[in-house]
Amino acid sequence: MEDLRKQKQTEQINFDIKKQKLFIFVKKHKIKIVVVTTIFLLLIYPTQIGTYIGQFITDFLGSIIKNISL
Repeated sequence: MEDLRKQKQTEQINFDIKKQKLFIFVKKHKIKIVVVTTIFLLLIYPTQIGTYIGQFITDFLGSIIKNISL
């Protein structure tokens, strides 16, 4: 009979390697992922995403201007 512990251990090692490769890929391409996701969402939900982006820019610039004025 085959030792199932070795098989389970190799499966766990392979899973950990795949997980590390995924994290490395996300870390390496995080800007591209954000841009592609934003464009994809803009194509599907243009009015809602446009509203969210506009609100974010308004809040962000408003807080910068408020902090500069102080």
